[in-house]
Amino acid sequence: MVAILGRDRVVGQALELLLRGAGCDARFLGEPVIDKLGELLDGVQLLLLGPALSAERRKNLLDGLKSEPATAEIPVLELITGLQGTHNGNGRHVMWPCKTEELVRHIGEVLLSTGHPEDRMQEPPSTNGGSRL
Repeated sequence: MVAILGRDRVVGQALELLLRGAGCDARFLGEPVIDKLGELLDGVQLLLLGPALSAERRKNLLDGLKSEPATAEIPVLELITGLQGTHNGNGRHVMWPCKTEELVRHIGEVLLSTGHPEDRMQEPPSTNGGSRL
């Protein structure tokens, strides 16, 4: 399960649909209240932070995740633009926009590196030149 947190509903829902089309169990959660993260992220194996989140909001979300035992171990992958920096201490990020195949590959690598090889996603069906997110 990949949870997508972000401010832009259109981008979040598009990401959800594209990831599902690539064989991933994904759901867009919007921009939840930090104290509700534990229950919203139950069963989530990777958290994807959308590109429209402000630096302050990213930091608050990541701090909130790390402070709760139920969410502290969930790996985070940030979608960042060239103007943003990553706020994820382990440096897991993908430049935005990107091809669907590239995002799927990064998600698979994160899951593999965190000891969830059975959750690594299948390669997405080939598209004409690869769709861009």
